[in-house]
Amino acid sequence: YKVIDEFTILIAEDTRQKRQELEDQVIRTFYLSSADTKQVQTAVRSLLETRRIYENPDLNAITIKDTPEKIKIAERIIRANDKAKGEVVVDAYAGVGYYTFPMLVHAGAAHVHACEINPASIAGLRAGAAANDLLERLTVHEGDNQVALLGLKGLADRCHLGLLPSSEPVWEACLLALKPSGGVLHVHMNVEEERIEAWTAATIETFESLVANHGLGFSVQATHLERVKWFAPRVRHVVLDLRFRP
Repeated sequence: YKVIDEFTILIAEDTRQKRQELEDQVIRTFYLSSADTKQVQTAVRSLLETRRIYENPDLNAITIKDTPEKIKIAERIIRANDKAKGEVVVDAYAGVGYYTFPMLVHAGAAHVHACEINPASIAGLRAGAAANDLLERLTVHEGDNQVALLGLKGLADRCHLGLLPSSEPVWEACLLALKPSGGVLHVHMNVEEERIEAWTAATIETFESLVANHGLGFSVQATHLERVKWFAPRVRHVVLDLRFRP
């Protein structure tokens, strides 16, 4: 049955066809950080027996249309499979490990290079790594990250640029830290709500210019923009995911 309103209930024969006709449907797009879209599509389709799933390799995303209950299950399947296994990650503003530890513990990164200048944060970062048995997979680079990043050229599959209000001082250095095979940058910024689209376009243009200036031969693609939270009236904390391919 299906509740139409406070006075009406629709009762129908319990068959697969009727369920497809009458059940509420939602559409959701999942942007993958690491997993292959085709493999995730196959897993979701097999486990949920859903045919309404669309793969978008250019955005590294899949879109699913199904019931809210199945979408929730699909989200768990995708999270379990979207792992950064084997990746080398640079955390340009590590702090006490807000991004470093999830990448090591939950995302399966092979190694994280964590840059941090604050002595108290470095102590907390090392203590957290020791408590979670992560010291062998973590290198802490103490001091100015612009200096540390010079020694990380060509090593990373992925870089987190998690400083507010702006991470722009290390954009170029993090781009150069990516491997010749390319990778992903997660660019954090505070942006006025009405300027988000313009900022996104300008950021892509900036990185395209940096790529050209250094002769890297990468294409630059924005795969996702996350509006994380309100930072101040009219100002959003956003994260722009940029993928670089040869």
